[in-house]
Amino acid sequence: MARGVLRSCGPIGSATEFGANVGLNLRALRSLLPDAELTGVEINTKAAQILREEGTIQVLEGSLLNTAPSAAADLALTCGVLIHVDPARLGTAYDQLAHGSRRYVAIAEYYNPVPTEVIYHGTVSGCISGISQASSSTRIPISR
Repeated sequence: MARGVLRSCGPIGSATEFGANVGLNLRALRSLLPDAELTGVEINTKAAQILREEGTIQVLEGSLLNTAPSAAADLALTCGVLIHVDPARLGTAYDQLAHGSRRYVAIAEYYNPVPTEVIYHGTVSGCISGISQASSSTRIPISR
């Protein structure tokens, strides 16, 4: 899927993943964009350390809500992270993604037209499934 999406874009020389964890998505991007400058923003100290050990990805340790590279990338992305963000703070998350990108924003998240608390790893933990195009499109312009 990522290869097809990237083919429809112009050249991508840099990418930032907000909520990178140990970097699996960034490593996949590395195989598709071997010369790209990659950055991961990760709040979990242990995951950030594992990502640092990869060696070719810049790592910024902190929350996607208040941590971003000093310069925007061609692509800003998040995958399976916004479910952990309080719906009242989703606007801040979308603003971070929009400001973190010069050209493209990719959001791969759980969809539910109505915010719904979900069981995550066997417990009700405040994770909210309710991400929709409507909740992001007022902050991130969508062009076709």
